[in-house]
Amino acid sequence: MSALLVFLTLCHVNPDYCVRDSFDRAEINHCYDENGALVLDQLLFWDWDHQCRGEVCEAWVLIKRRREPTEEEKQAWMRKSEFPFVAEWKGLVPRRAPDGWVFDFTNRDVYYRVTVKTWRETWTQYDPEVVNRGFVPKKQRKGFRKPEISWQKPR
Repeated sequence: MSALLVFLTLCHVNPDYCVRDSFDRAEINHCYDENGALVLDQLLFWDWDHQCRGEVCEAWVLIKRRREPTEEEKQAWMRKSEFPFVAEWKGLVPRRAPDGWVFDFTNRDVYYRVTVKTWRETWTQYDPEVVNRGFVPKKQRKGFRKPEISWQKPR
C-alpha cells in the first residue's frame, strides 16, 4: 500500500508537462488606447536588477479573454471609480503560497507554474514591457525556463 502511495505521489506532477519558474513580481496589465478601448491583457514577470537599480521585465505572456468586459465594467473604468478584479472575468487566479503567490498558465502548449513574491494589477495607456525594452533589450532577458524534456502535446 505504501509503495502505491509513493508511486502516486511521484506521478502527481509530470515534469514533461510542468515548468516551474520564479520571479520577484508578477503584473497583470491591461493596456488601453487613447480612447479607452482595451488593446491587450498581459501577464508580465519582473525581477529586480541591482545593476540597473530597477525592475526588469524578464518574461511575459498574453492573456486570452474568457469574455469581453460588460458595458458597466467599461464605464467604471472610464470613471476610474472601479477596476474589475481580473479573476472575475479572465479566469487567471493567483494563489497564495507559503513563499508568495503562484500563477498557473499554459503558453505554447507548455504548462507553467510560476511563483512570485508579490503581484499587482495595472491599467495603462502604454505597454510596460515595450517601455522596459528601452532599458534592457529582449535578447538580454532570461525569459521562462525551458522544459527539461522535449515533448509533444498529447492528442
